[in-house]
Parts: sequence; C-alpha cells; structure tokens
Amino acid sequence: MLPHRETLPDDPAALQAKMTDLHTQHERQISILLEQIAHLRQMLFGRSSERLPSDADSMQLPLFDLPEPEHIEPAKVRVEPHERKKPGRKPLPPELPRLELVHDLPEADKVCACGCALSRIGEELSEQLDIVPARIQVLRHVRLKYACRRCEGVEDEGPTVRVAAMPPQIIPQSIISPGLLAQVLTAKFVDHLPFYRQERFFARLGVDIGRATMANWAMRAAEACEPLRRLRYRIELFCRRFFLSSGNNRFFQIVWDASFFTRCRTFFGSSHKSVHERRSR
Repeated sequence: MLPHRETLPDDPAALQAKMTDLHTQHERQISILLEQIAHLRQMLFGRSSERLPSDADSMQLPLFDLPEPEHIEPAKVRVEPHERKKPGRKPLPPELPRLELVHDLPEADKVCACGCALSRIGEELSEQLDIVPARIQVLRHVRLKYACRRCEGVEDEGPTVRVAAMPPQIIPQSIISPGLLAQVLTAKFVDHLPFYRQERFFARLGVDIGRATMANWAMRAAEACEPLRRLRYRIELFCRRFFLSSGNNRFFQIVWDASFFTRCRTFFGSSHKSVHERRSR
C-alpha cells in the first residue's frame, strides 16, 4: 500500500530512501505472487507426472510471506492412565464341552539319572478346537403291543390288541426323522446348499438319498407348515390395519402396491380401501 502524502518526509534524501524501500518490497511481493501462480498452474493444468517434480522439496514455494518463528515449543498433551490389552488369542467359549486328553511320560523317562523316581509337580494345559463329524444313525421305533390273555378282548368293545401310538411326525409314514428334515431344510434355505450337493454329502456318509426325494420332503414340510403361515399372515394383516386405522404407523414400514390392497380387501372387506384413500390424501 502506498503511503499518504502527509506521511512523506520533506527531506529529498529521506524521501528517496523511503521510495527505494517501498519499491523493493513491491518487487518482492510481485515475485512471490508470480511464483505462486506458476506453482498453482502447474498443479492444476500440468501432467500427473509433472505436478510434483522429483526435487519438490527444494522447489517448494511459499504461499504466504510470513516469517517462521525461531523456536516452537512442543504442545504438552496429557494422556489419561489406561490399561492396554495384551495381544493374543481369544479364549475358547467356556460353555463348550471339554474332552481331556492326558499325555504322560513313558515309564523309562520317569526315572532320574540318580536312580530316584520323578515326582509329578504340575501340568501344562492347552486347548484346541475340535469338531465331531456328522454321522448317520437309524431310529428304530419299537411299538409295544398288549392283549388280554383271559378274555382275549371279548368283553371290551375296543380293539383286541392295543399298540402304542407313534409320536407326531411332520411327514407321516416317511423314513426321515425331524432332525434329518431340519438338517436338509437348513442346509437348503439357510446355507444355500443345493440338493445335489447334499446328495453327495449323504453319499459320503454311506446313505443314498436322491435330490428328488429331498425336494419331495421340502414340499411336504411346507404343506405341514401351511397353518402357521396362514396364522402369521392374518396376524400381520390385523396389525397393519390396526396401526393404519389409528393413524400410528411408527412401528410398521408398509410397501404400498396393488396386490397388497387386493389381499387386504379380500380379508377385511372394503373398509381398508377407505383407510388407504384417507392416507393418500
């Protein structure tokens, strides 16, 4: 910035010295600004390999004409006392069953060089995670029969021979047990394991179960669970109608489509349509 006329000295020599200092400062500022412009243009429009040259440290241009402080005191940061976790392996879950395998020294190694027998002073413990491979077994249902040896069932209107009833089965008169059915459906619909891969898995265990048989089991299991699906469907529709009619849909996120309203009108009647119309307005 140029000085005001009132601040200029009256002495010609002093005035010349002041003007020389101002000219030197202006030249220095112009030189710094030109270097900054050249540097920024190189960063914006130059090639990727040329934006930062190899000697970037020596060619670094100052962005501000400010003198650097001679001594900077390092900032003091107070760290609260804490305990560091020691790096290591996570312990195995304590609820898993444990099988102890005791490893002992041979009898010849239990004798010291002096001839005295060694005494047991302790033990070293280490744990490994193991898995029991799947195995196939056959459940034999033995249904006991009873009959009267005295009258041979003549005096009773019921059956002559009484047989214990079978437990309720998901798929009656089938060779599959509830545990095997749960395994097949979980592997298919949770683990995304196709039936042909499960067929190879059972073949390695020594059982021939075809993929068509497993598909038939899945369909019959779905038919057995149909009452539960219908019950859940009715409960869901009831809850949705309740929250819509009360104007509080905070706990339900509903996708509005034509098929949904068709099902609702079929179940609840035409009153649900008016609820949707009031909502859409």
